[in-house]
Amino acid sequence: NLCSVILSAFNQAEPVPNNGGVIPEINQMALRKILVPCPPLEKQIEISERITAIRNQAKQLQQQAKTDLETAKQEVEAMILGDKEGEIL
Repeated sequence: NLCSVILSAFNQAEPVPNNGGVIPEINQMALRKILVPCPPLEKQIEISERITAIRNQAKQLQQQAKTDLETAKQEVEAMILGDKEGEIL
């Protein structure tokens, strides 16, 4: 699950010596003590599916926008140049 992946990656990180950063009190040891709430796996899956649906909808809207733009370009070109029957395509 997502929490396991995050915690695993964090725990594998090498400690970095303090180099005089803006907040020197916060280091990896201090961060490891912070509890990060993780939703149940079912909720993570629900969130993931919702995000996927939103991304898919965004892709569809982008494609529709491209199609509409191309259609508008063709209509403007037809108005400027005129077509054989004198109608707008």
